[in-house]
Amino acid sequence: MRYKYLIQTILSLFILATLPEVSYAQTDTSATLRFKVEGKVVDRVSGKALEGVDVSAPDEGYYTVTNTDGNFSLKSDKTISRLTFSFPGYFSSTVTPDGKKISVRLTPVKNLLDEAVVISGDPRRIMEEAISRIETNYPSSTEQFDCFYRETVKKRQRYIDISEAVTVMRKTPYMLRDVFRDAVVVKVGRRLISPKASDTLAVKVVGGPVQGVLLDIVKSADMLLDPNELDRYHMSMLQSQEIDGRMNFVIELSPWINDRPYPLYNGIVYIDRETFAFSRFELSLDMSDKDKATRAMLVKKPLGLRFNPKELSLTISYSPDPEDGKMRIRYVRTAFEFRCDWKKKLFATNFTAVNEMVVTHKQAPGTPFSRRETFPDHASLSDKIGKLENPDFWKDYNIIEPSESLEKAIGKLKKAE
Repeated sequence: MRYKYLIQTILSLFILATLPEVSYAQTDTSATLRFKVEGKVVDRVSGKALEGVDVSAPDEGYYTVTNTDGNFSLKSDKTISRLTFSFPGYFSSTVTPDGKKISVRLTPVKNLLDEAVVISGDPRRIMEEAISRIETNYPSSTEQFDCFYRETVKKRQRYIDISEAVTVMRKTPYMLRDVFRDAVVVKVGRRLISPKASDTLAVKVVGGPVQGVLLDIVKSADMLLDPNELDRYHMSMLQSQEIDGRMNFVIELSPWINDRPYPLYNGIVYIDRETFAFSRFELSLDMSDKDKATRAMLVKKPLGLRFNPKELSLTISYSPDPEDGKMRIRYVRTAFEFRCDWKKKLFATNFTAVNEMVVTHKQAPGTPFSRRETFPDHASLSDKIGKLENPDFWKDYNIIEPSESLEKAIGKLKKAE
């Protein structure tokens, strides 16, 4: 079933040590983005940095998200007239940049609706109504987007593998409900890897730049938004939340009956109260059945290696385009924690793999990608990308700003090469 295929696409494991570093479609076709604004987004009350905040310049059509430190940067081919910031549980904010560095404080939403209104409604019927409106709420034509993708692997608390790329994602109409018609091309990228032999992974989580395609839950008819899948979930209503200045139903999901050979999800689904458009998914793979979770995740491993999956979280956000109001995918993040040890060793080692993809700009559709240039579904970026020595690699691209800890890790890995 395609559902299992989608899980294996982000969780397949493979031998890493003997793979050579090769370049892949490294043609620099960067746009001339000359205006840049930087900033930090924090909680107005606590001062805590907010990660994953949607940052957009709606008049210029550029997008990004904040990193783990709450920092962001956004580049445009012309002066940015206004920036909007949106995050679940906070009032959206619009700011006119008066300098190249700004500070943004988002205000938490506190009980906007009467409790009786908050908990009313049948979650199953709301989900079904949202599914029935996918064709109306999402694009009906083929589109292409500039994207930024990053995948990292940490051994305990230390980064040992970092890969980044600028990509182009081509998406066909949502009415088709078929993610396998979509494709991704890597324009330019780089990889940094620890040279220490002790850091060589026997297994590796595969994410790959295609996760913006294959993990598009709204477009996939086989993943979650299928009546046969919904029958296996318990659903309950939570307090409504604001996203992009609009109130959303918030529905909590948990496995109820699982007669499938693969694990289901726990998590939260956000649905616009007026349009019934899916706007966000925050999910985690159910780990209650370790054998079932392992069968879904583990493709192969070296003899004698013990593999123990701990957690997989998945966040997908969509936002309305100011031109036509249609919802478009903006951000995908997966985080996978697992432990590995050899039978003859006393202690296990913890690993964390994080993959992020953000849509940075919508472009003209262009011609379909050729099979030769399309990035393979099963490959990770570190499989295909080579080292890039150009120090101005990101000069004209929008990216997810590296966190302070990631910047330090990049510096260390460069020195070790």
